[in-house]
Amino acid sequence: MTPPGTGDVPALIVAQAPDVGGTTTTPVVHEVAKGSVGLGGEFEIDFFSPDGARKVSFDETAERMKAKLEEMSTIGAVHVTREEYPSSVSGGGGWGWAPVAVDGTPGGYKWTVRFVKNPGTSSGYTFPPGSGNVDPITITSTGLTGDGSKAENQGVTAGSSALSGHFTLSYGGASTGLLSFEESAENMDSMIDELSTIGDMSVEGGFRAMQAIAGVTATVERDGRVAIISGGDLRDHLAPGQIFRIGGGATGDVGLYGGGDGSLLVETVQTTVGSPLVTTTTELETTIAPGSRVHIGGDEYLVNRTGVEVQSIIVHAQNTTRLGQSTYANAYTLPMAATTDGTTAITFAADVITTTLAPGDKLQIEGSTVVHEYEKIGRASCRERV
Repeated sequence: MTPPGTGDVPALIVAQAPDVGGTTTTPVVHEVAKGSVGLGGEFEIDFFSPDGARKVSFDETAERMKAKLEEMSTIGAVHVTREEYPSSVSGGGGWGWAPVAVDGTPGGYKWTVRFVKNPGTSSGYTFPPGSGNVDPITITSTGLTGDGSKAENQGVTAGSSALSGHFTLSYGGASTGLLSFEESAENMDSMIDELSTIGDMSVEGGFRAMQAIAGVTATVERDGRVAIISGGDLRDHLAPGQIFRIGGGATGDVGLYGGGDGSLLVETVQTTVGSPLVTTTTELETTIAPGSRVHIGGDEYLVNRTGVEVQSIIVHAQNTTRLGQSTYANAYTLPMAATTDGTTAITFAADVITTTLAPGDKLQIEGSTVVHEYEKIGRASCRERV
């Protein structure tokens, strides 16, 4: 029976033995509350489907309910959960250990349907995909059996308005035509280039994920590729194939990089034209790892490596007559940029050496000591070839 507390049982048959005087009295059984008939049958659901309604069993699983809803062309993607109503934990309505305090208290199943991807005008869906306030699912419960049986729909959370419309950009008194809310970077570049007040420029674009999912956190081990989600179920918020971001900031956070996708402002740097290197004033090796993407001046860059500069020094013989000689008269030093500091003389015949130097470190070459004195080079990789 569903719920387990339903069902009308026959009257108890009670037999009493004679009392001490030999008299037998028949006990009287009174029915205080008649048991109800449990749930059974089926009901129908519809969401403006051109193919008509779908029949649903009174105890349909969440997976089957999801499949029947998504069969309709009028629904994008949903996430469905099922639970006992009112609760099998606290009891009530015929579930669990608690008695039914009020005769006629309803008990059965509750399906929670979350619309995570809705039909719309952006590639067939709303944007973002889970936005849009949808109409209620139509329910017909004439096929259900059981005392007072019915199926009804109750709204829990209204959907947000989907992004739509157009906008224009202006600079120096000149304005573009209407730009769609999902205009491509290429089209926007072309329309801005047509403005007489702007010279050569470029446009880049992409998705921004700035709304945090309340209560949900992701834990990723260092260098890991798997995230452990806690505090909620992502399927309540996202449809398969949707893009989401882990880490960074959200709308309202302090210290965000303006215009970035949740990027945090960690440092202000100066760049040099033609150089792929930037120098920071603070150590960021524990904050930014190779493979990370950073924004500098509005553009996004891939971090190839972090740390201090590495240089390779290769020295060649001037001609072949020197090769094979046991003694080399030539030597070289390593002057440091515009300073007069440098290494002591390193013989041309020095062995092949690959090492790492930090400011003040000492390098042994053929028994002599070479002192690295230039503070702006943290690491140097030296290799001599003859």
